[in-house]
Amino acid sequence: MTSEQSTPLRILKDDPSALAATGATILEVAPNAEWKVLIENDNAHIVQFYEEHAYLLDAVADYIANALRAGDAGVVIATKTHRDGIEQRLKLAGLDIDAAQAEGQYVVHDALNTLSQFMVDGTPDADRFNTTVGQIVRTAVASYPRVRIFGGMVALLVADGRYDATLELERLWNELQ
Repeated sequence: MTSEQSTPLRILKDDPSALAATGATILEVAPNAEWKVLIENDNAHIVQFYEEHAYLLDAVADYIANALRAGDAGVVIATKTHRDGIEQRLKLAGLDIDAAQAEGQYVVHDALNTLSQFMVDGTPDADRFNTTVGQIVRTAVASYPRVRIFGGMVALLVADGRYDATLELERLWNELQ
């Protein structure tokens, strides 16, 4: 990352509303995330910025498909549109999604519903997050050696312009990890 890119990213972290003053968009300053890192590193956590939903859906489906093929669990917390797109791609990849769901290997949750379970006054509540999302993870870990998770809740907060809540949710994901 160049020094020109680090300043807007630091601004986004420290004061998300100040990014507009730089004249740059988040897609111009954000580094391209490498999903391969997630596959190679058991504890990696990335934030993916994207313009095209197809790009995101392809990346997530590949990430989850690799988990299922390896005998690991795949958890998707996403909007209906994204869940449907991911599932379609998983089926096209030859995976038996119904069987994986029945076995608890492939777990799906609605992003908005899940988010609503731990938000308090517009901010993620740590205890509720750990209860809600933590239970999803604990259930998967109880049966599978590794769990790969895609969470689409951050995108909902960003779309609403709730940047402080977005950063707090990212912090909670990091702690849960």
